[in-house]
Amino acid sequence: MRLKGNLNVDPGFGDLTTTGALAAGQTERYLRDVRLFDHGVPTHLGILHEAGHPEPWIIAMDEIPNRATVRDDHSRWGVEPLFSDLKSRGFDLEATQLRDPERLDRLLLIMALALYWCVWTGVEDAYRHPTPLEKKPLRNPTSTIGRGANRPAAPYRTSSGDSGFCYGDSKPGTPYPFSIAPA
Repeated sequence: MRLKGNLNVDPGFGDLTTTGALAAGQTERYLRDVRLFDHGVPTHLGILHEAGHPEPWIIAMDEIPNRATVRDDHSRWGVEPLFSDLKSRGFDLEATQLRDPERLDRLLLIMALALYWCVWTGVEDAYRHPTPLEKKPLRNPTSTIGRGANRPAAPYRTSSGDSGFCYGDSKPGTPYPFSIAPA
């Protein structure tokens, strides 16, 4: 779990401090058997501050911390915005009075479809109405290694008016994974 820098922690040496104070000036730090909060919840801390990031990653974990376990936890963070959208920041799932599992399943399905529609609408709008920066061609196109590696999606429009994105080595006319109907 990613932590903020203002949490009380007993590192097992010295005085009580905050997670931010433990991370200050560190690029990597791994602490075993620390106690979080005033209740002394036992955990391990992994602290990693990579160049270009404004804040360090301060992660509470049940595994022995090292660079690999901290990075592994970081790879799971992609799902966190979804949880946030479903909970208090978006659909407020926690406020529902539903307790029946089948009804909760249906509600989650509706919420997933609504979220998909919201994202899709944003993608479609961004394609149809690009910002001035997005309209400018790239001076240095992305270099590729091998066939299709790291190649960005390229928008296209056919003579019949169809449009979509061409990924990697695919050819226009075979829009994968989706196409956008003309306006």
